Amino acid sequence: MLLALGFTSGFLLQSFLKSEQPDQIQAVNIDGVYMKLMDAHPEGSYYRLDLCYRLPDGHDWLMTSPSSRETTYILFNDYQVAPFEEGTTRWKYSSTSEVVERCGYLLFYRPDPSFRELTLVVSRLYAYHTDYAECESIRKRMSDLYSFASLECMEVSGINSLALVQVPLQVLDDRIILNQMDKLIIKRYEGPWQFSFINE
Repeated sequence: MLLALGFTSGFLLQSFLKSEQPDQIQAVNIDGVYMKLMDAHPEGSYYRLDLCYRLPDGHDWLMTSPSSRETTYILFNDYQVAPFEEGTTRWKYSSTSEVVERCGYLLFYRPDPSFRELTLVVSRLYAYHTDYAECESIRKRMSDLYSFASLECMEVSGINSLALVQVPLQVLDDRIILNQMDKLIIKRYEGPWQFSFINE
């Protein structure tokens, strides 16, 4: 059963409905953790990257940390651009109903089209562990400070805590929120995973 805290954004809904495009898939393996770039495309003034990756274990693993936003970025012409949102599209299960893979998206402000060749770098994965009280505490402070941003948490079968389904990264400059988010990180898995694509 999936139980969401807060409203699901249009980006998240589009994520669940969006189909994969196998002809664009790139895959990188770091010590048995495969990550695949499924699609890269502009959405208005944003640029969206869809990825799937094998989970190191049954924890809630994300590609970003709000207090270490420089560890995941688009690189072009010596510029680094961090994502402003990470979200989840689905989880994949083994034949024994264990969560083995997560698919999600990263949203960036769209680079200037004159920069054609872009590189995505995911330096590490972060395992989070949270519960209803922690999630609701962070969500409440976010809503008090930013009316347009919300943390989304869900109960997901096979994940050993609430899953962070949607994280708005660009607004997390409040020290209290950052400290709360940092406390949810219980371990890290080092990469990097690196992909190249064309800015269309």
